[in-house]
Amino acid sequence: MRALLDHAGVAPTSHFTMLPHGRIHHLELPELPGAAAHPDAGDTPIVLLHGAGGGGANWYRMLGPLSESLGRRVLAPDLPGFGMSDPVTLESPLGTHTAGLLHEWLEALRIDRVILVGTSFGGLAALRFAEHYPARVERLVLLDTAGGGDEIPKVVRLAASLAIGPVLLLPSRRGTQWLLRRLMTHRRLPQAEEKRLIEYLYQSARRSGVRFMVRALRMFARGGRQAEQPNISDLVRMLTPTLIVWGRHDAFFPVQHATALRLRLPDARVVEIDAGHSPNWEDPAELARVMIEFFAEQLQKD
Repeated sequence: MRALLDHAGVAPTSHFTMLPHGRIHHLELPELPGAAAHPDAGDTPIVLLHGAGGGGANWYRMLGPLSESLGRRVLAPDLPGFGMSDPVTLESPLGTHTAGLLHEWLEALRIDRVILVGTSFGGLAALRFAEHYPARVERLVLLDTAGGGDEIPKVVRLAASLAIGPVLLLPSRRGTQWLLRRLMTHRRLPQAEEKRLIEYLYQSARRSGVRFMVRALRMFARGGRQAEQPNISDLVRMLTPTLIVWGRHDAFFPVQHATALRLRLPDARVVEIDAGHSPNWEDPAELARVMIEFFAEQLQKD
């Protein structure tokens, strides 16, 4: 984790919060001195939710730019069972269950309101959180998120099967590299950066364990399709201003899912980026620019 963060030149502090189901670990950059005078500043912290692999350090290229550009407190938790957070007994629907755990964590930290950013499965958890706790979300950013349609890659369908899943999900550096290059990104990352990221994702997968990952994946993918897709009736009352960002070369979830989500959300826009499933790794500068522009526009409206 630290090697990855050091590569990005960022040094967040590391914290553990004890909850009834176990510890939650998160990385944090504090509000910058003089943030009140910053043109895009505010007192609402930014919370970044990673996808189904790695942990809060997945945001290694975004933590610094968001903190420096917005002057806000930035927190990146390891979702339960990932990174250094303790595993939990999973419940279905998985996104809604994770949103409830996120609510417990924010309550423990005495954070009332957040700007919530989620990618992939973390995006589904963020969407469900905004749906169930709308007063607690000031802005929402969904990045190549789950829940926009039922398609999933063939390898994920195979991994969710009873017979093959435990074998495919057995952590290895070579398997992690294959996933990163074939499904998670469209362009190769610089060699030194890729090596650190692969090691972080691999070590997190080892800590999560095969049983946890198999159970989570089978809840997420049933019958070869995404099991949890919030529909219009779920989201029609969710008035949170929402930015949907998608890599137009996403090999994991097709870009059509972005349009489907926009049609379900009352106040949403879509921006495409020239990247794959993980623009936060491939083009963090462009992603930061798009997000900061969105936050600034919303502050002007307020």
